Amino acid sequence: MVWLMGIAAVKMGCYWFFSGFDMHAFLLLREPEKDSAISNLEFLLMCALGIGYSLVFNHLFLRASKRLGRALKKQLDWDEILKSS
Repeated sequence: MVWLMGIAAVKMGCYWFFSGFDMHAFLLLREPEKDSAISNLEFLLMCALGIGYSLVFNHLFLRASKRLGRALKKQLDWDEILKSS
C-alpha cells in the first residue's frame, strides 16, 4: 500500500508541475500559454516518471531486503553456535 502511495505522490507531483509548465512552449522556445491542460507529451513523461520511480525503488528495496536477510541469517547462525557451546 505504501508503494502505491509513493507512486501516486509522484504522479500527483508530476501533474501539478506539468499543469503549470508548458512543455511544448519550452521545447519550441515560444511564449507559454495560460492553458493548464496536459498534453500527450506531458502525459507520457508522467507515465515514464511513475514507471521509473517504481523500477528504481523496487530494485533498491530488493537489494536492501537481500542484505537484511543475509545479516539476519548470520545473526541466527551465531546464536545457534553460542547456544550449542
